[in-house]
This record gives sequence, structure tokens and C-alpha cells, in this order.
Amino acid sequence: MDYKNNNFNYFDYIPLLTCIYNLIKLRDDVPIVVSDVYLPTAGEAGSDYQVLPTFHMDIDVAEVVDIYARPLPAASIAEGILMGGYKAGPVIAITLGPAPRIAELGGYVVDLSSRGDPCELFKRRAVGYSPELFKGVYEVEPGLCDRCGDCYRTRCPALKIGKGGVPELGADCVGCGACALLCSRGAIRRTDDVSRVYL
Repeated sequence: MDYKNNNFNYFDYIPLLTCIYNLIKLRDDVPIVVSDVYLPTAGEAGSDYQVLPTFHMDIDVAEVVDIYARPLPAASIAEGILMGGYKAGPVIAITLGPAPRIAELGGYVVDLSSRGDPCELFKRRAVGYSPELFKGVYEVEPGLCDRCGDCYRTRCPALKIGKGGVPELGADCVGCGACALLCSRGAIRRTDDVSRVYL
């Protein structure tokens, strides 16, 4: 990945957003995710000028990013939100470099220039991101799948609807593991690491 020029491969980025999606999807508060990188979403979201927080169910994992305002750095925007006294939920910044002040102000940082597991974001206020943590060969165990559709939130073109509605991984699967991270039933797993427990 070329973080400096902001050239991201879609499949390198979705495991990160999947981790964050899993961490915030069941929260009762209103998290704000500010990012230095952009991943297009499936739907066209219109402007929301509501003053009060509203319930929103993400269509895909790319929608977890609330603010992308390049060339303004995510760290500066997140600091402004935290200094403004935002208390309705966690403020998460996905940055292209270290941003220690955000953690000092009570926010959370995913530093794309360092290595680490973003799924541990709420255990540690600052984490890195290593796409190779999620790389592998994955398979679907039909007997464990209840056809909930959570895995399709990745919008991955390698994930197809198979016989009986059970997802199938096509030959174009790059092994990013995002579908396995979203599968809470354990029906999609890495073949060389079947004992690993996913969020």
C-alpha cells in the first residue's frame, strides 16, 4: 500500500473498516470516524442536516467513515471535534501518521504508517494497521452458515450467492479476510488457521 500518495487497493483497506464496523455496530452511542483515506460506498448518501443524532444502519463497511475532508488531515479534524467537547460517542481517527494528541484528548487513533491490529482499537487508544494480518485462503462451511448476509457488507466481488443461499468465494478472492471478520457464525474461516476466533 502506498499511504503517502493515498493510493489504496480496495481489498487492503476493507479489513480495517470491517474491524471498526465490528467494534461500533452494536454501540448505543454515536461514534465519529474521521479518515485520511477514502473508500467509495455502494449507495449515494445525501446530506443530513439533522441536529439530533439519527439511527443509521450501514449498507457496507465503507460507510463507517463519517468524515473524509482531504486535504485537511484527519488528525486535525478529530482534535477539533474532541476539543469542541464532543461527548456523544468515541472519536476515531484513521491517520497517515502518528497522532498522539488525539489519544491524550480521549479519542482513538489508527495510524496507517505503523503495524498493528485495528481490531484492538478500544483496548488500546492507538493502534496500527497491518493488512497481512488478514491475508490467507478462506473457505465457507455451509453447515455453519445461516444466510444472514453480514458477509455481503464488504461488497466484495469474489463473494457470490451459492446453492441454497450460502455464500461462495470465487476464484477472484484475494484473501483479505473481511468476510470472515464479519461472519459472527464462524462459517467463513481461514483454511490454514481454523482455530482462530474472529470478531
